[in-house]
Amino acid sequence: MAGCRYRTRRRAPSRAVPKSLILVATDLGVLEATTSGGFRAIHQGLAGTGRISATGPWAREVAKRYRGEDMGIELTLTSSHPTFKLRPLTQAPTLNGGEGCFPSSIDDLVAHADAEEVYAECRAQIERIILWGISASNVSVRDGSAWYRPDLFDAVADLAEEFRLALAITPAASESRLGYDAYGLATARGVATIAQVIAAEEDLLATPSALIAFLEEWAPGAPEGITELPVAFSEDTPELRAYSERPEVYAAPLDLDIAEVRRLLGTHGIRLSSYRASTSPEINLPAR
Repeated sequence: MAGCRYRTRRRAPSRAVPKSLILVATDLGVLEATTSGGFRAIHQGLAGTGRISATGPWAREVAKRYRGEDMGIELTLTSSHPTFKLRPLTQAPTLNGGEGCFPSSIDDLVAHADAEEVYAECRAQIERIILWGISASNVSVRDGSAWYRPDLFDAVADLAEEFRLALAITPAASESRLGYDAYGLATARGVATIAQVIAAEEDLLATPSALIAFLEEWAPGAPEGITELPVAFSEDTPELRAYSERPEVYAAPLDLDIAEVRRLLGTHGIRLSSYRASTSPEINLPAR
């Protein structure tokens, strides 16, 4: 659509399946603002799933507040913010950039990362979340950084399969884009995957009216299957203003009328859902 400012990643459905939209509250554990905002969005019924970063300074706070909400794990292998840096949980020389933190770019990660160190680091992040008593339903990789090398993809896919976690990977992770068919390999393993991730510009989601307008534009062409819309729901705090030069686009519409959203989506045969409800993996127990 001309003038459309979001990118979609979708598959061509081979059979009729329900259409679902999962609003994912991202960056839980990264900032207190996104941790509090994410839980608020979940408890209001706006976000169906939260996603925690085990390497974030507020990750332990997520575990303290957790009361059985649907949670996913965002694996961190890069840290692109110019001053707010995240560090590995493991002793991983190839995952430490020049500042002693995760590499600042995907190119740096791809050029230097050792696949065994990536596997050990990702496993440590997953196991830390489980040790804290959080029952995770899905796993993603920040910026999709692991998809750009097949051996790094294998490290993540092995863990998703072992711990029975749905993998936030779409058909866009294809041979034409990556040089190998990451999505096809994931589905061949029997790992639950999704149809689409919507990567929207933050200002399109920053107010109730903006989000409603965004969904009105997206919904008529929604694909069959599960679509994820990640949103960094945030409280407007001094911490957030120090973190971002544009804090107003982070303060997502926590006062949105969820009934209005459900009505809008329902007219197009789309239901709001969660990863737990949509994929129902047997989680946190290694596959036998």
